[in-house]
Amino acid sequence: MSNSDRISILLKSLRQLGLEQMGLYALYQLGLRSGQYRRSSSVQAPDSSVPASQDGRFDGPFSLPGPEELGALLGDDREDLLVEADEIVAGSVRIFGMTAPLDLAPPAPLRHWTEYERDKAHWSPAAGKDIKWFWEPARFGWVFALGRAYRLTGDERYPTAFWRHSDRFWQANPPGLGPNWASGQEVALRMLSLVFARQVFNGAASSPPGAMSRLGASIGEHARRIPLTLVYARSQNNNHLLSEAVGLYAAGVLLAGWPEADRWRRLGWKWLNLGFQRQIRVDGTYVQHSTNYHRMMLHLALWAHLLAQMEGVRLPEATLARLRAAVAWLEEQTDPNCGEMTNLGANDGAQILPLAQTGFRDARPTLQAASLVFCGQSVFPPGPWDEMAAWLGGQPRASAAPRPGAVEPASGARINMPGSSSWASIRAVTFHERPSHADQLHVELWWQGTNLARDAGTYLYNAPSPWDNRLAETDVHNTICVDGKDQMLRAGRFLWLDWAQARITRRDADPSGEWERIIAVHDGYHRMGIQHERTLARQGAFRWVVTDRLLDTGAAAGRHLVELHWLLPDWEWALGGGRLILKTSTGPVILSVTGEEAGQVEPGLQIIRAGVVLAGEKEGNLHRGWYSSTYGKKEPALSLVARVQTTLPVGLVSEWTLPGDPVGPT
Repeated sequence: MSNSDRISILLKSLRQLGLEQMGLYALYQLGLRSGQYRRSSSVQAPDSSVPASQDGRFDGPFSLPGPEELGALLGDDREDLLVEADEIVAGSVRIFGMTAPLDLAPPAPLRHWTEYERDKAHWSPAAGKDIKWFWEPARFGWVFALGRAYRLTGDERYPTAFWRHSDRFWQANPPGLGPNWASGQEVALRMLSLVFARQVFNGAASSPPGAMSRLGASIGEHARRIPLTLVYARSQNNNHLLSEAVGLYAAGVLLAGWPEADRWRRLGWKWLNLGFQRQIRVDGTYVQHSTNYHRMMLHLALWAHLLAQMEGVRLPEATLARLRAAVAWLEEQTDPNCGEMTNLGANDGAQILPLAQTGFRDARPTLQAASLVFCGQSVFPPGPWDEMAAWLGGQPRASAAPRPGAVEPASGARINMPGSSSWASIRAVTFHERPSHADQLHVELWWQGTNLARDAGTYLYNAPSPWDNRLAETDVHNTICVDGKDQMLRAGRFLWLDWAQARITRRDADPSGEWERIIAVHDGYHRMGIQHERTLARQGAFRWVVTDRLLDTGAAAGRHLVELHWLLPDWEWALGGGRLILKTSTGPVILSVTGEEAGQVEPGLQIIRAGVVLAGEKEGNLHRGWYSSTYGKKEPALSLVARVQTTLPVGLVSEWTLPGDPVGPT
């Protein structure tokens, strides 16, 4: 990149991200590069001889369900929990929903944490591994499985395993040394897991003498690390700030004997409330434009609520109003048949409150608990997803009234097919904060609990091209890509500039219920003289129609390569006559793509699976035909690409016919 390009991106960043965030980030960099953070942070082992007056509270914020209650909640998932806990005892852990060795020792020799922050490019290549593979087990999320198994069985192997693994961590990661102390957010999330462990293993016969005091000392050391770089979390204005604020608040509430406790409590309370109120919009959408980060935000809100209850206070109404709307938004992104949420936006595999055994993508535990806590009513009937609510003190009960969140989301809209288990949504975002993916007018389609037209996800943030967050780009989403260009300017691995803005221009339905439609537009290609308009329509009970129109706004001279992309499950398929047939046990799902008007150039169809072209024009993208349901995992999928080289205007019609349609495709 040339110097002039760097200057241009810097100026755009200042203008589009705002002086406050850029100024806070500059302060953070100054603290790093001046050596101030290094001089201000300890690299000594914590003092294990903590006075009894500083032990703090051992009761903790959680309700502790007994064996019978927990067994009833788990039902058939009981054995899976015990298998997971036994894996941890044996030295394996499930991270990002996958099993991996419980490796808590980063590569030696350890350096001061500031050196890792100053030289991020050399964290992972030295070990040949994405830094998140070190960070995730060091978040201690595996403690929740051990604690739940201990409450279920009373088996002392589980607290014994916690002490063994945590001792290994403390020996390999002295405070201030190594990458596991580099991020204030990682420190805060690990600390919250330790808070859970301290409560659930308190009184365990297998706990070594003085173990609880040492654990309290470790929680205090974690809390001391967070305020030092809170300015970075504020510059990001996302889950970093919420995580660190909730961590500080927890330390302040639970470690009342520590001299810094009151400051931690006040600092945490201030920033967690400002964070929720600033990061959640009135319509419930979250600043990071991601379903997985949205769930993480609700988990942090549940932590804040528990801690406030311990202190005998209540979250402010301004905070609660935003959280109620956030619950309603996530419900709109969740399939009622299987409980899975959509895969929109960045997905880093975060699952910081794993208090159910229902699966990584299942949003029901979070929705049930958050709706009970913040809205006073259930979303779902009783089921294994109620376990999280039980740990949080909530009791499932029937909904008595519509939940809050009637404001039309500024991120898109959903259509439900009446009398059917199918629904579809269109993404149309008015960005006020940094986008996560270039995915305007992306369409999701679900049928019988299966995500038919899906978002590819993320896979990896830190990897050689094409896997360095490549799935964030336009051409792998279910939308239109023009001349191979993104809807926005990609200025870094996580930074988009020149944000494409979208809006819903019309929503209407036939009074008889035969059809319903949403029309939306985005301006991401206005720089090329092009406007993209998309209509999502339901026709009857078995058919979805998506119509794309590319309009010349006055400067779209010449021919353009127009590519319409659909990402589909890796099912048996057949292609012919402009139609793709996906075979299912209940009948075929048929997708046809044609020109909107007679006489227009018909698109050529291409099938790509796992980066390999299986049909159509042989040129293809290596990153198409992949699906990542969670971080670090990718599996084959089918990309259907409809391509046409043409002048504008042009229209393409995608018609989906579901099994059971008595008429069949038109």
